[in-house]
Amino acid sequence: MSMALEGRFDEHHALMCRLHLEHLDLLNAMLAKLDVQVEEMMVPFRAARELLRSIPGIGPMDRSRDAHQRL
Repeated sequence: MSMALEGRFDEHHALMCRLHLEHLDLLNAMLAKLDVQVEEMMVPFRAARELLRSIPGIGPMDRSRDAHQRL
């Protein structure tokens, strides 16, 4: 990262970085809202989901483990 920042980095670049970070924060907030809704919608299927999770190698989906691949 430090190598990428060598050279000219002015106010415009700082603004663009801030806007990108704000956008990521907004997207994460939207994903959190969707997570809540999905959990609410899964209530009737909780028993089946727990049975599936009991299978070795299958566990809860964790979007944070794949987040680095999307960036």
